[in-house]
Amino acid sequence: MADQQYSRSYYRATYVNTAFDAGFASAMAIRPKWLKDICSVLFSGYYLIWASDGDEVVRHCFAISLTE
Repeated sequence: MADQQYSRSYYRATYVNTAFDAGFASAMAIRPKWLKDICSVLFSGYYLIWASDGDEVVRHCFAISLTE
């Protein structure tokens, strides 16, 4: 078995961070602010469960920011 480059806690932290980023990015366009905050938390929970969807959202937002 090959040595792992990073620890399990590092991968867990990146997994959670990606979910929070995707949740925030998904809720950015929602107005008013209080609804945006609630939806951001709900979306982050969704992306914690379905991580591949969260990766796609973050990748898409990153690609848009690079082209602008």
